[in-house]
Amino acid sequence: MKLKHGIQKQIKHSTQLSSGYINDILWGRQKLTSYPTAKKLAAATNTDPILWLEADAVSIRAALNSKHNNNQNNVRGQNGTERD
Repeated sequence: MKLKHGIQKQIKHSTQLSSGYINDILWGRQKLTSYPTAKKLAAATNTDPILWLEADAVSIRAALNSKHNNNQNNVRGQNGTERD
């Protein structure tokens, strides 16, 4: 499962974590073991820290894509038009 465009960049800017580290987590090459980092990622993505600590990479990407879709729908619903 691919990650929606812009999500990884948004996480990088929100968390100040390196692109490589985030990429490794999202593609299963690195397992997250730090609760403070999981909290930082959860806050940046509006997810639960447990997702980052216990889920596999496919589940994390699916959750991020789902949150991204919900956020896009909320933006459209606020004023009735699409925004980028």
